[in-house]
Amino acid sequence: MSLGKWSFDRLSGTLAELHVNPIERGVEDVTIFKSVGAAYFDFAVAKGVFEKAKELNLGEEIFL
Repeated sequence: MSLGKWSFDRLSGTLAELHVNPIERGVEDVTIFKSVGAAYFDFAVAKGVFEKAKELNLGEEIFL
């Protein structure tokens, strides 16, 4: 894929499909998440990512 070019042909699946049927991803792969504007959906996803990062001992927790 060329820099700056994106196509729907390269989609791997929806968030729900990828949850049920995980695919192997490389470090260069890009994830696009489109929220529908409901803050509780954003919070649910952020909480899941945060918990998984803690479980895998990844990232850095910061306090604001």
